[in-house]
Amino acid sequence: MKKRILSLFAALLLCAALCLPALAATYPAGIDKSLSRMVDGAGLLLSVPAEALDARARELSEQYKMDLVIVTRRGLGGKTPMEYADDFFDYEGYGWREEESDDIKTGSGMLLLVDMAERDIWISTKGLGMTVFHDSRVNRIIEAITPELSSAQYRAAFSRFLDEAEKYLEAYYAGNAATTAPYVGKYPAGIDEELPRVADGAKLLEEPQAADLETRLREVIGQYNMDLVVVTAQGLDGKTPMEYADDFFDYGGYGWREVSTDDITTGSGILLLIDMAERDIWISTKGRAMSVFPDSEIDALIEAITPELGDGLFFEAFTRFCDEVEVCLATYTEEHGNTYDDDYNYYYNSDDSYGNYFYFSWPIFILVALVGLVIALAVVSSMKKKHNTIRAAAAAQNYQQNFNLTERQDIFLYSNTTRVKIPEPTTYSSGGGGGHISSSGSSHGGGGGSFGGGHSSSSGSSHGGGGGKF
Repeated sequence: MKKRILSLFAALLLCAALCLPALAATYPAGIDKSLSRMVDGAGLLLSVPAEALDARARELSEQYKMDLVIVTRRGLGGKTPMEYADDFFDYEGYGWREEESDDIKTGSGMLLLVDMAERDIWISTKGLGMTVFHDSRVNRIIEAITPELSSAQYRAAFSRFLDEAEKYLEAYYAGNAATTAPYVGKYPAGIDEELPRVADGAKLLEEPQAADLETRLREVIGQYNMDLVVVTAQGLDGKTPMEYADDFFDYGGYGWREVSTDDITTGSGILLLIDMAERDIWISTKGRAMSVFPDSEIDALIEAITPELGDGLFFEAFTRFCDEVEVCLATYTEEHGNTYDDDYNYYYNSDDSYGNYFYFSWPIFILVALVGLVIALAVVSSMKKKHNTIRAAAAAQNYQQNFNLTERQDIFLYSNTTRVKIPEPTTYSSGGGGGHISSSGSSHGGGGGSFGGGHSSSSGSSHGGGGGKF
């Protein structure tokens, strides 16, 4: 009997021990220093190299505010590599946090899982780790460590993993975040050549990729006299994507102009904003771009780049955006020319600044007026014929001499109901946005959406990552 009680008690203790990570009351600010960052369950390393890797992973985790963890196993208890890696990160209490929290969904980091039973590799990312180590970089890290894992050089493979993580973290934090500081000085004719057309605040691109994209954008700008800008950010400082994109364009000094001016409402161009914090897309248009890129074109652009954004192929997505914009500009130029006031005339104030945005065409106006006049004459003529029932009498006896009213009756003939639509308040929409006024008083068009990406773990946390074999 005592043995049964002891066995039951031991089983309860074991269950409690397994559940403790999930039931932890709070996660500390920073990282949990009591946890090992080199968890060698498969026994691939001797104690000294394991301790050295643990020390380096801790150092990098605190330096870059990004928890870096290495886990080895011989079998995953029936879970997939993705499930095991995500659950280990969440339920064991890993992740770097700005402040103490009891929310298991918080925390940033990257975890490398190596399963010797199936020769599987999986890298799980969470929080800011999903931005710094997006899918294409995860794949590069796996490619870098696979040869050494295959040749059983485990210490070298794990050291390379930390080297690659440090390289991307250093590049991310070395970059200056995108800002919307007010533009100083007069806006030049054409574009301001000193401004970058790739403002990669979220550091999604490698330096050669950013340089190639910058060159490509400037080629299109020079050919079509239309500013093109790509902006990435990690959070929008409390603004909506529409507000952030419009303000970045206006106050940042962007836009193509016919003449030099100090009027912020001038300038034509299109700006693509990617917010990695909320996985949002927004495209902002201004000036002539509002005609070139109506809502249908904005929606088509977003649809074209969303799959690659979701897969973490940011350079490919931005290049596709530039290509699609060039096609739209070429089509518009072929149909309407490359001027401001031929077929689609803009309204200018006396000081050459933009007024309320609209376009006007005399041929279309005359045609519409003539058609309307013909239709109106036909309708009036038909109505006149129907009501012309008066005829002259041939003799006086045709008139009624005595008139007696013998019956009265009220007959309801018809009703007329007038409906007036109550305007809905302006809100952020995920589709084409139409025209609106930004905080600078400028007219903008545009639209947005979301590119998703990642997946949810059993704890409800969002994770990214990828895997392979060695």
